[in-house]
Amino acid sequence: MTPQLTTTGNLAESSGVKAIIYGAPGCGKTPLVSTASNALYVAIERGQISLKGTSVPAIEAYTLESFYQFFEWFDKSSEARQYDTIFIDSISHLCSLILEEELSKTSKGGAKVNGQAAYGEMASRFLKAMNKLYAVKDKNIIMLAQQDEKTDRVKPFFHGNEINVRIPHLFDGVFHLGMHNVPEVGERYSLQMRETPDTFARCRFNVAADYEAANLDYLLNKLNGV
Repeated sequence: MTPQLTTTGNLAESSGVKAIIYGAPGCGKTPLVSTASNALYVAIERGQISLKGTSVPAIEAYTLESFYQFFEWFDKSSEARQYDTIFIDSISHLCSLILEEELSKTSKGGAKVNGQAAYGEMASRFLKAMNKLYAVKDKNIIMLAQQDEKTDRVKPFFHGNEINVRIPHLFDGVFHLGMHNVPEVGERYSLQMRETPDTFARCRFNVAADYEAANLDYLLNKLNGV
């Protein structure tokens, strides 16, 4: 079979933005969905009181079974294709749900599963789901994550060392939402796009500033070159 030639620019244009946004509790992560046009909100973690009064199409996926049902629907349904941005809240909680299931398993003899083995299986299943999301073409995939409250350095929270190492490098960006001291501007509520000594962030888009407005329509259009 002869390979089909394209260009590097076409590859970039067909991918969409795949990014993680994280921040402290109450920083306004969930309400960001209302700043994205033609978005679908996927609720994995409960607590949507901040969305009261909004009307973004939404799917409840509070269990692993319902999340996998969403995955199947998203993969096969023509209805899913109408949305430009999929907003997932949150992948940290998805990681917790998988870990809980793995830790609850027992052997045929009734013995509890080994904790290290449970973390390994959780990491494998979680990363498989994340790779599938990253591979989606022509869609923006925005995934919320919790902030790690147990470290001095600001960074996203995930269970297990393997996920913490691999996830930040998988996606196009890991952005921190909160108040930042923006050079020549001062304290500003914004998305930090690149790393500083005290805060983890990463961005593969050269067009992005170090700090961007917390508005998904503006940000996604800029990153997609619209």
